[in-house]
Amino acid sequence: MEIFAGILTVLFLIQNVIFFKYQRQVKDICRQLAFLIGNDTNMLITTDMRAGGLGRLAEELNELLLMRRREKGRYQEKEKMISDIYTSLS
Repeated sequence: MEIFAGILTVLFLIQNVIFFKYQRQVKDICRQLAFLIGNDTNMLITTDMRAGGLGRLAEELNELLLMRRREKGRYQEKEKMISDIYTSLS
């Protein structure tokens, strides 16, 4: 009976450690995302843990960031083209 209680205690501790790491990783992803939204940078979201869908979440967020950068690049190209047209007209 004591062995069973010891095994349950160990499993409970392992579960709590995993949950703590998972929770810390989610907070880190949120912190990184807030930074990327507020700053113009080429950084992507990184994760230490890939379990529980965190890796997939990071991949999807990074794809969204890359799409946003491509759209921004196209927008800047169009703005430059419009600026060049105005300059050539004057």
